[in-house]
Amino acid sequence: MQKKITGSFLKYIGVWSLLICLIAVIMWFYYYSTISANSFWLDQYKLIEFSREILDGELRLVGMRTSRLNFNFPMIHYLLTPLIAITASPWAIYVSAAVAYMLGILIMGLTLLKHRPFSELLIFVSLSLTHVWSLYYSSFPWPPNYIPLFLSLFFICFFKYLKNSKNVWFFHAASVFLNIIFQLHTMSVVLIIGFVSALIILGKLPRYRHWFFQVWIQLILVCPWIIYHIFFIDWANEPKYHSSLFKDFLSPAEALINYLSGFGLTREHTLYLGYGTNTFPYENFWFNWLSVGGVLILLILLWTLKQIHSLQKGRVISWKVIHLHLLPYSQEEKDFNKSYPIALYCMFMPTLFYIFSGIVMFPHYFQFLTPLLFLMVAVLPGQLESKTFRKIAYYGVILFIINQGSFSYWRSWEEYNSPYLDDIGYTKVLAYKIAKECRDKPQIRFLSRREIKNADEMFHYRFDPQFESLNRTGTEDCHSIMVFQNKLLLQSPIVSWYLQQLEPLKKMEVYNNQIWITGKQ
Repeated sequence: MQKKITGSFLKYIGVWSLLICLIAVIMWFYYYSTISANSFWLDQYKLIEFSREILDGELRLVGMRTSRLNFNFPMIHYLLTPLIAITASPWAIYVSAAVAYMLGILIMGLTLLKHRPFSELLIFVSLSLTHVWSLYYSSFPWPPNYIPLFLSLFFICFFKYLKNSKNVWFFHAASVFLNIIFQLHTMSVVLIIGFVSALIILGKLPRYRHWFFQVWIQLILVCPWIIYHIFFIDWANEPKYHSSLFKDFLSPAEALINYLSGFGLTREHTLYLGYGTNTFPYENFWFNWLSVGGVLILLILLWTLKQIHSLQKGRVISWKVIHLHLLPYSQEEKDFNKSYPIALYCMFMPTLFYIFSGIVMFPHYFQFLTPLLFLMVAVLPGQLESKTFRKIAYYGVILFIINQGSFSYWRSWEEYNSPYLDDIGYTKVLAYKIAKECRDKPQIRFLSRREIKNADEMFHYRFDPQFESLNRTGTEDCHSIMVFQNKLLLQSPIVSWYLQQLEPLKKMEVYNNQIWITGKQ
């Protein structure tokens, strides 16, 4: 008996070690290529500066403004403050988002390895390592991009509570993590609805004293934001907030399909993206390829919802007995293998409210579905009794993983080969080239298909300290520098014609980018 236990433990440790190594190698390849190739915008600047203010003793009651001009919650700044205390390097902040995503995969994977079939672990990890938007958003800091880690922590606590509802402190921990997720992006409020629905349907509502205790905890966590809006805000000078409710009834469905498939990332310029990858000359191919994947995952998702719905038919709440379901532990479901998929179903279903809301939405609004989506898809094969249907489900999931992974890792390689020199990881490369060639500090302009833009304040926030730290050996009076990707010459005939009219003093090339010293032209 002792040998059997020891053998199982060693097998468990071996599988877990192999999984960690596999995730580390794959993630290293992806992030090594893509973190450097990310932009640095005002939001990233505010993440750093607002966290610095907290370290200086200026406690923040609200976060940065949203695109609709209202204030975000300050949670993200307090979460990043320990890191900022160690280093305020923008590079470190970018790496933190990737580390948070990887930790989420690992701790969720450990839970699945212990409590669920091995096939679910494989599907979950494979989807986590390939899903286009999830990987992209995990490569740079932004409040919603830290949601996957806290959602994984939420699920771990929630599932432990489902297995043994006597451990009521897991209910409280899950609720706190859900509050953090809500503060990172308010669109995740539907998860709170799903959580409460799951507790009611599964008969897992705790005793009333725990209800009231948790309500107080929730109020304490959001009270800084409330206090600011009641006592400190100057409503007379506040800009008029604008709502996007009932403005575009196609937008939520389009954003959801975009999030599921990733086809939006094949477009170099989109709203709230700045720029994606310059996929020229394969843009149409990748757009069509990922669109096929979007249809496939949508069918798999609907199939999953149908299968799980059949499990909970007997637990649908009747309005005649609604008061019974609100009683603590009323008709409690104690079979974890049944309560687990039903809980996932309940967590996801409120998301469909957005489809009918008419809210103008974008893919990042659905960041709260990572890793919920992966967990749901992973349970589908196990819910099918027919071997034929089970094989179809596995083949469908594998095809989607290939669909997502092919673009995600092609994209990472392409960004490594042809980055933009104003990206977070290549600013120093440009600074070195200018310091080597120029004795003055020239004006820097970036050329794209859309425009010629001067280097802005956010660029100089990173560039100037790096440039000043270098040994400047240049002898040229450069005056002006123009920077653009090599592929732009083939991509845009108009830009190509414009460049032919220029007479640069010197042409240089680095990372498939042209750096032209244009002088006083």
